[in-house]
Amino acid sequence: MPNHRTPEQTVSDKINAIRARARGGTPPQVCPTCFKPAASPYRTHDERGWIQYGCVDAFHTGHLPVTTESYRWHMRPEAHQIRKADLAAISG
Repeated sequence: MPNHRTPEQTVSDKINAIRARARGGTPPQVCPTCFKPAASPYRTHDERGWIQYGCVDAFHTGHLPVTTESYRWHMRPEAHQIRKADLAAISG
């Protein structure tokens, strides 16, 4: 069966697997970066409601509704680059 995971999902999967192994196989219950639940990452918004700053940790990948501004923010190319750098840093 072919792997239909996107490169972004693969990066996030690897990060989350490393974290789970470090915790004895148990994934974290809240994001290790923003300490928020998977479907509710930290975000700050401007007066129009646009996200100005927010957590892009791999912990949130796959938990955000795809039709939301939060998902769009999380999946930006810049956010993916941050997660790739995180993976490189924790992979050794």
